Amino acid sequence: MLFWCILVWLTGILYLWMGAMIRFRGQYDLINNFWADQKSGKLDEKFARRYGVISMASGIFSIALGVAALLIGGLRGAAVLGAAILVPLIAFRVSYVRSVRR
Repeated sequence: MLFWCILVWLTGILYLWMGAMIRFRGQYDLINNFWADQKSGKLDEKFARRYGVISMASGIFSIALGVAALLIGGLRGAAVLGAAILVPLIAFRVSYVRSVRR
């Protein structure tokens, strides 16, 4: 169980770091294909800033989920790790779909 919690915490720290770099430092290179999509007019910097905020929130969610899994102990480790990865990916995809200009 501790192994899964550590994986969830590392995932959360990665999301938190990536979100801070995108949101506060403007490192939009961390977003796949951002410059090509911006050049073609599909995305803008507003999307990138929102992506950074979603990433930071996902990091906080993953860290909290790891702590809760450790404290409760009855949760399955793989399910917790799956939720910590799947929920942010769904949020990223929804944000992308809503932001793309057609």
